[in-house]
Amino acid sequence: MSETTSFKERRMEPRFPMQDKTYAILRQPANKIGKILDISRSGMSFTYLSTNGELSKPTRGIDLLAEDEGIFVENLPFRSVSDNMVKHSQPFRQITIRRHSIKFENLTEKKLTSIEAFIEKYSLGQQEKQ
Repeated sequence: MSETTSFKERRMEPRFPMQDKTYAILRQPANKIGKILDISRSGMSFTYLSTNGELSKPTRGIDLLAEDEGIFVENLPFRSVSDNMVKHSQPFRQITIRRHSIKFENLTEKKLTSIEAFIEKYSLGQQEKQ
């Protein structure tokens, strides 16, 4: 007899897939930049390159960057939800790709408005629920 496990969606806000030209910058001491995969008013996920599978160093702020405008939103407070290695066919074993998911915390109205403007300008539309 097989048992089926159901997945309960925990996200409270819709996620929006982003254009290729959008990036997340983890502030010091991590100093990592990655491509934004999707974003909502309450969190986001992005990929970044890692050496020897290392996790990014803890940091308190993240910036949102758009290729055509530079930094769009600065120093967003967040907490990490997950940071996992992504399977890929990279020819260099020392370099891995990781997916980092975060939840924004303690946002001011101004920062929230900036995130909403970033989503409106650079998203590809609302992601379908699975």
